[in-house]
Amino acid sequence: MLKEYRRLEPWLVDLLKGDPVRPEIPIEDRVSHQHAVFVLWQDDKPAAVCCAALLDYVPAVECELFEDGHEHYDHACLYTIWSLQRGAGRVMVEALLPYLRMKYNVDRIVTLSPTTEMARKFHIGNGAVVYRINEDVETINYEYEPAWALTGVTNISHRSDS
Repeated sequence: MLKEYRRLEPWLVDLLKGDPVRPEIPIEDRVSHQHAVFVLWQDDKPAAVCCAALLDYVPAVECELFEDGHEHYDHACLYTIWSLQRGAGRVMVEALLPYLRMKYNVDRIVTLSPTTEMARKFHIGNGAVVYRINEDVETINYEYEPAWALTGVTNISHRSDS
């Protein structure tokens, strides 16, 4: 079961201290009106964790995840995801993508990922494509299928009968 958290609780703080991807991000910055922590629960235990930001752009660096002043969020950016049980990361992505689209009505779901082979295999293996390589800052953005592509409409032609 996927659960969203926007308030820190002692057990969640302990869980976030184990972030292997972005341990330098302060724990208190991970929850706000535009930031949330998602936990996938299996057998009453945390199986996977993902931190995400609601934004109106695709960030290239960490500090862009925490800029204030955005009022319209049409992007969700997954900036750290890790698994505590084998295979739970994939299950997390499968549950999180439709949840974010439905609850927040986002057009795009992207990542801010390190340029590691592990990140590449994980995101490509879960259906994402490379959106942008940020060579100067050593990050990469992957994009999961945009909302418009899920409608099944891939080519619209207009016909005039005049």
